Amino acid sequence: MSKLSFIIQEISNQALIPLCFRIGGKATLKPTVAGVFLTKRCNSRCTICEYWKNNEYSDELTFEEWKDVFDELKKTGVKMINFTADGEILTRKDSFEIMDYSKKLGFLISMNTNGLILNRHIDRIIELDPLQVQISLDAFSDENYKKIRGLSNGFTTVKRNIMELKESGYNKISIGSVLTKDNLDDIVKLQEFCLKNGFTYRITAFQFEGFGVDNTGLKDAYRESLFLLRLRDVIDKLLKHPINNTRFYLESMINYYKQDKYHPLNCIVGTYKIFILSNGDVSLCNIMHSSAVAGNVKENSLSEIWFGKKANEIRKKIREKECPSCWLSCFAEDNIRFSPLYLFKNIGYFGQKALRLFKHKAPACH
Repeated sequence: MSKLSFIIQEISNQALIPLCFRIGGKATLKPTVAGVFLTKRCNSRCTICEYWKNNEYSDELTFEEWKDVFDELKKTGVKMINFTADGEILTRKDSFEIMDYSKKLGFLISMNTNGLILNRHIDRIIELDPLQVQISLDAFSDENYKKIRGLSNGFTTVKRNIMELKESGYNKISIGSVLTKDNLDDIVKLQEFCLKNGFTYRITAFQFEGFGVDNTGLKDAYRESLFLLRLRDVIDKLLKHPINNTRFYLESMINYYKQDKYHPLNCIVGTYKIFILSNGDVSLCNIMHSSAVAGNVKENSLSEIWFGKKANEIRKKIREKECPSCWLSCFAEDNIRFSPLYLFKNIGYFGQKALRLFKHKAPACH
């Protein structure tokens, strides 16, 4: 019933969210999806991110505080929660207790992980049975993995853990890659790996701004003619086979890399999704980072924050595109879906996504 309720809500959102955006960008609707960031701890050493340098975790919400948050999210009308982290979710010891509590409340849940310690938690994943486990894998060799994620033998470790999860009977595995200048030759190999094993595969553009990190100094490397020619070739190859991206998203990556400010569509992220950070901050956009924090659950209710003055000021900035240039797939694909013209052009893709929600069955017990 929760899946059907979510689909019905999404159909309603298709009409109402673009309308709300056009009449001023205010939150006249309740959020449908929540992104929950359970921790700032990280066991990776990514060269394009500095979250792993954080060593202060004392302000993270406790299990009991998270329970209160989920109770509020339920009252607010949220249907789906994506569990992730400003680091690695599985480094938090009570992450499964937290996710299990939310599922018992009736939320549809998914989780993101870098896969490095996935093998230690396979039994818990089987028991939890999330709609999807998305695993970040940006390289198809240990050499490239170390160049991007800073760890030795990372590809071998993550690939082994992925295959162990698959062999356990869990069949809702998705692989996600950030496309960078260092892994362009690996992207098609990763897609082939996913096709061979029955995993979905999605890529996202490398973000020059956002997440509290400034990578704008790297833009020139992504504007070199040779890189853009190679990128065009990779996109053409990706589109020959199933991939969890729209054609428009992939083909627009070239324009994103070439332009200082790239905002081809209205962004509805602050009208559709709510993000709860590990310290209780409520954000309307994790690309905008601290400038998109509208309040904290320790100080105000989620409803007060979501419908509050600060939140509406942030939505106004997003609506007027006073925000970092961004082509993050999880945001951009939503914006494509909520644009009537591009929804029509990509209706087959979005129809398949809806069907996958109902298709997957729970794994057999082992």
